[in-house]
Amino acid sequence: MFVVILFQNTTLRSTGFDVLRANVIFAPEKMTQDERAQALAGWRERLKTIFEEKPVEFVPCELFDANIGFQLSDETIIRLRKDGAYNEDKGLTIGQHLGKVPSGTMMML
Repeated sequence: MFVVILFQNTTLRSTGFDVLRANVIFAPEKMTQDERAQALAGWRERLKTIFEEKPVEFVPCELFDANIGFQLSDETIIRLRKDGAYNEDKGLTIGQHLGKVPSGTMMML
């Protein structure tokens, strides 16, 4: 999973690509034939509207303050809260959850 996050944020995003949420199917070799067919059907349905999906939003690294241990400054947190991008219970974005429980939109399914 961590490799997917690194690939999304470094190789794709840093070179200018928009990144969509990953479609990860865990242990397909342990699934029944029906479960695999269901997973593929879900992917097929997602592909029908993939061009309408919003890209994954990453908080820019510039917002992390090196003077306070690469944490978000209070001013940045206030601004992100206003924008609805920061929640005390959830993290920021994929790979930036900072030890908090990822929200449903951040989970890779």
